[in-house]
Amino acid sequence: MTDPNDPWQGRPQPPQPPPPPQPPAQDAWGRPAQGAYDPQQHATQQQPAWGHGQQYQQHPPPMPRDSGKATASLVLGVCGLAGLLACCPLIMPILAVVLGGQAQREIRESNGWVRGEGQAKAGVILGWIGIALSVLLIVGIILAIALGGIDDSSYYEDDPIFSVLLPLAWL
Repeated sequence: MTDPNDPWQGRPQPPQPPPPPQPPAQDAWGRPAQGAYDPQQHATQQQPAWGHGQQYQQHPPPMPRDSGKATASLVLGVCGLAGLLACCPLIMPILAVVLGGQAQREIRESNGWVRGEGQAKAGVILGWIGIALSVLLIVGIILAIALGGIDDSSYYEDDPIFSVLLPLAWL
């Protein structure tokens, strides 16, 4: 029977695409080929229950962080010694001792989660050395002025800027 709506009526049929190749059921040694369905293998395996039997990759534990106060204490201790004659001979060493003590307490109470014990200790030591040297320097200057070793009035009489700035440098 011919169908009146068939556009290929009376013409040869177009070529059909070949069927997809089937993987062999077994390889050369008689094992099931890769990708081949083995009903016995699937019958003996069971799906693990939800959340069981799956291995999850664990993330490494977080690393301990460095104490910012310990670093600041060390920097202030070094700058306090380096800037002993330049400016603020007492402020930086005192801050180094205070921040170093706070950092040591923070590190001790962190149970190993905060590092920097050596930096904090070095900052405290340098801070105390800076305080001691600053006190000795100030006492020495006061004694020199009191004993008449430094005549402050003649040196700064001519320059009003230095006469105002010198007392402010020791605050």
